[in-house]
Amino acid sequence: MPVHTTLLSRKVAGTGFGPKQVPHLVSVYGQSFNMEMADNFAFFRYRDQPGMIGRVGAAFGHHGVNIHSAAVGAAGGADEAVMAITTDAPVPHEVIDEITGGNDFYQGRAVSL
Repeated sequence: MPVHTTLLSRKVAGTGFGPKQVPHLVSVYGQSFNMEMADNFAFFRYRDQPGMIGRVGAAFGHHGVNIHSAAVGAAGGADEAVMAITTDAPVPHEVIDEITGGNDFYQGRAVSL
């Protein structure tokens, strides 16, 4: 039986900073921020409102996943924000599913490089 997959493209942007050109992630899902590249990331698109960062942090803590750094991008006047998180270890799919299963989260993805 053939396997059908749907390929989805996502735009991300990066650049190098400083004399050593340390790689940084500067855009995901069309929102801008500045974050040094890491081995493990999680990305979320969500409704821009108070309490969303806390909800994400609580879910990561509940699952014992240590957040190393976080950055948020939101265009002025936009209803949507993007959060990028780096972690010490790969992010389990259960964490992503728990967060994106809640109200006001549109999309989430874990990526290990």
